[in-house]
Amino acid sequence: MKKSDSIFSANWLVIAALVMLWPGEWIIQRSGWLDDYVVRIIMLIGIRITAAVSLQLINGISGQFSLGHAGFMAIGAYAAAYPAREFSQQLSRPLSVLGFYIALFSAILAASAAIYLIYRLLLLPRRFWAPAPVVLALGLGVWAILDFAMAADTAAGWQIWSRGTLMVQQIYVNLMEWLLPVGDRFSQAIPASVSNPACYLIHLLFAGLMAAGAGLLVGVPALRLRGDYLAIATLGFAEIVRVIAQSTPALGGALALIDVPVVDSFAWVYGLAIVTVVCVWRIVHSARGRAMLAVREDEIAAGSLGINPARSKVLAFVVGAFFAGTAGAALAQYEGYVSPSYYDFMQSVELVVIVTLAGAGSITGTILVAVILTWLPEQLRGFEEYRMIVYSLLLITLMLVRPNGLLGNRELLLGGRSNANAAS
Repeated sequence: MKKSDSIFSANWLVIAALVMLWPGEWIIQRSGWLDDYVVRIIMLIGIRITAAVSLQLINGISGQFSLGHAGFMAIGAYAAAYPAREFSQQLSRPLSVLGFYIALFSAILAASAAIYLIYRLLLLPRRFWAPAPVVLALGLGVWAILDFAMAADTAAGWQIWSRGTLMVQQIYVNLMEWLLPVGDRFSQAIPASVSNPACYLIHLLFAGLMAAGAGLLVGVPALRLRGDYLAIATLGFAEIVRVIAQSTPALGGALALIDVPVVDSFAWVYGLAIVTVVCVWRIVHSARGRAMLAVREDEIAAGSLGINPARSKVLAFVVGAFFAGTAGAALAQYEGYVSPSYYDFMQSVELVVIVTLAGAGSITGTILVAVILTWLPEQLRGFEEYRMIVYSLLLITLMLVRPNGLLGNRELLLGGRSNANAAS
């Protein structure tokens, strides 16, 4: 099959899948043919596909090893659930929600600008003494810890860190006092048929952007790390996110953030999955995707050919984190609550297992394994005492029979060719 014919067929397949979303929603959710338990499994499969395909871009295609995907999902979940509960008024105030994100991003940008300025100032003395930036950074870290530890008891002039934090908070508060009434006023003129999907889309977009920002924050410092060291660093990041959420009363604390407006639409969940698959597929079969595959195979050789390995790795982290954030947002609004216990180490491990069993770089393999590993544990619930034993034995058997994954680096489409061949 020619490459042009393959692309033409793939485009028609995407269009057909999008067109079938709304008839599929009626069949699965509205017709009453399937009970709620089966519908729930189908919805969780769609969300799991989004999360797993986004991790495939990081682990399988760019060749990195991340154990922090649950952290990106948690950021997206809380970034969507909190404004949905506090400001959307049951998804009827899209402009109010947009105002919240504008205020939040403005405060984050102000803090980021201050941190970047400090970073540039720390680099200045290195021309006189190379270790100076590290020594100064450690000193500033101790200063900041003492500042925040004593902020509640004293208000000395040297406590600039806590006062800077209050200034950033004041930027957010001032913008919200202006934007929230304006958003409420103009949102009332929007019909419910438009405001509900608009709210949902705004939540998905900005939840993904916040997760992408976290991916950039993790991806850039992690450029010097590979293999197990990168896995440990990303695992630490995910645990930091979970502990912060667990310790923040505004986010529900250790119990959960409840009363989140529910969006349980099959069309939205699987529409997000289709968009994720198409975007990752397009990236893989593009010049940037070929660069990622080259870096995965041999980073030194790729660099000698003019490919920037750092750019490829960071791009994979940012895009993968974006779609992980949207998956977390979709899950939060489907469940109607966000619990920090869900986004623990095991959630990251389950996604890594899906990517590993699918095969490095196989997107359709990831979809297939995500369906199997979401459906299979539920079908084994009748064997409660032996369920995890049978599940583990099946995974071990698959790894022994197919050591390179279910499909290896091949796809079910494009005539079964590998990603490397299809992209060339």
